[in-house]
This record gives sequence, structure tokens and C-alpha cells, in this order.
Amino acid sequence: PRHCFVNPEIFYTISQEQLAQSVVMMLYPMISKYLLLAEHDAAERELHKLEQRIRLLMRKACLLQQNRFDGAAWLALIFLDCHKDNLMEEWREDSCQRMADELSAMYEISYGAVLAVLIPAWMRFICENHKKAFTIFASQVMAVEEGEDTKIQREKGIIAVEQFFTEMHLPLTLCQLGIEDFCFKNAAQICTGYGWGKEKAFGSLQLLYWQDIYQIYQSVYQRSEILASLA
Repeated sequence: PRHCFVNPEIFYTISQEQLAQSVVMMLYPMISKYLLLAEHDAAERELHKLEQRIRLLMRKACLLQQNRFDGAAWLALIFLDCHKDNLMEEWREDSCQRMADELSAMYEISYGAVLAVLIPAWMRFICENHKKAFTIFASQVMAVEEGEDTKIQREKGIIAVEQFFTEMHLPLTLCQLGIEDFCFKNAAQICTGYGWGKEKAFGSLQLLYWQDIYQIYQSVYQRSEILASLA
């Protein structure tokens, strides 16, 4: 259509849980594209545009979590989603989506909730192989103060993402969702096709094989020390 008319009041009936999961599904493509652009030395203009979008999304989502009748905040989210870029294939990163799809289907659990658990786990798994991108993300997007130890800075950036998910009342472990660890190996092998005898690693930022996916699943099955620190 040439024109689209949106009444934000039609969104008032969306539950807080649905809102949180929808925000995660909007946030992941932005974060993954930002990391890809930073990794490949994209122009500051492109990075700055994405930084603004990510921060706006997180800010408005928190406002709506407190008051779902905030029409201005709803409109901001709608415009963010409508104006998202048509990403070129080389700038697409769907690793977390593919990992979340499998567990979501196995347990009939909301895809967005599983995705929220896996995003920080995936980031933590690959960050030391992409130090520059994650350091830039931590400082420019998550507002982590620069220090002498960039490894700590990168970890704080990932923790800031987890804290945002906590504010949105999203789970941080697969165990919280009722997903059992005995299925991880099977799910990981299905993800890459290894279970069918034709493994094909996936990932634009970093290729993941079934052993990598298995390790990511295991890392967020139970994490009592992280949950305690974010409580």
C-alpha cells in the first residue's frame, strides 16, 4: 500500500509477555547486523544509525513494560519495525534463530522466549573471536565505560543485554522454560543437518557446527551464578 494508517490503541490488548518476545525478535536482527557491520569496518554513519535504533527500541520497550497504554511508545516500535532495512544476504545472521527454532518446535515453547535465552549465549560463545566488534558494541550501544581490560568490557556489554531481558521479565536459562538437557545433542545435530548425514555449518559472523550449538545450549541450561548477579 502507498499509505498505512495505524491506531496504536489496537496494540493495547497485547500482553506483556507477547510484547517482550516481539521486542526480542526485533532486537536480534539489529544486534547481529551491528556486529557484522562493526566486524567489517562499516562507515560510522551506518553504525550510528543502528545504535540509535537499538537504544530507541530498548527504551520504548521498557516504557511499554511499565505502561502498555503508552500510545507514543507503541508508534515508535511500529515505525522501527516498518522501516527496517532489507538486509543484503551477506549481512544476515540467523544463527540464534535457527537454534531457537529447533528447541521451540521440540517443546512447543514460544520462539521469542527461547531466542531471549540464546542471544547472550551465542554472543558469549563467539565474542573472543570477534573482539573488535564486541568491544565497539559494548561501548557504543550498551554504554559500557571503556577500560584497560577490553575483555571485561565485552562481558559487561553482554551482561547489559541480559539485564534488559530481565527487565522485560524474560527467562535467562533453558531450564526456566522447562527444556531438558538430554535433548541438546539431538537438537544441535538436527540444526546443522548432521543428524541426517549431511552437516552444513551456518552463521555469517562465525560458522557453527553441531558441537558448537551443543555447547551453547549447555551453557544456558542452568546458570545460578548469573541469575543471582542479575536478581
